[in-house]
Amino acid sequence: MSDFWHKLGCCVVEKPQPKKRRRRIDRSMIGEPMNFVHLTHIG
Repeated sequence: MSDFWHKLGCCVVEKPQPKKRRRRIDRSMIGEPMNFVHLTHIG
């Protein structure tokens, strides 16, 4: 009986992940801040 549950568990684990992958942000994608307003000062 445990073999049945083992096989069932394997099927559940091996489900393909949804393709909601975040894009990696590279240093080249980050530029100077636009419309930046300094509102508060901490410290």
